Amino acid sequence: MIVRMGIDLAVRAQHQASMADEQGRVLWSGHRFRTRSEELDRLWARLPDGVTAAEVTVVMEQRRVPPRPRLRDALHGALHPTPQRETL
Repeated sequence: MIVRMGIDLAVRAQHQASMADEQGRVLWSGHRFRTRSEELDRLWARLPDGVTAAEVTVVMEQRRVPPRPRLRDALHGALHPTPQRETL
């Protein structure tokens, strides 16, 4: 199963994540977390049973500041950079 995790990055508040399956059905939403090891582990533990890191695509808003290294590393290679698009 391929899943997509959307993460709304925050600067001062908690980040928020949601996950959808390959048909776009929401599996869960509203998971709030900070960039701490134990909270990132809890986020990763929310993957559906049997889903591996290779089956996860993480979608984040485009920002001028890249994700913190701890967050990037915790996502186990699920980040797939895409070219930044112009905003209208």
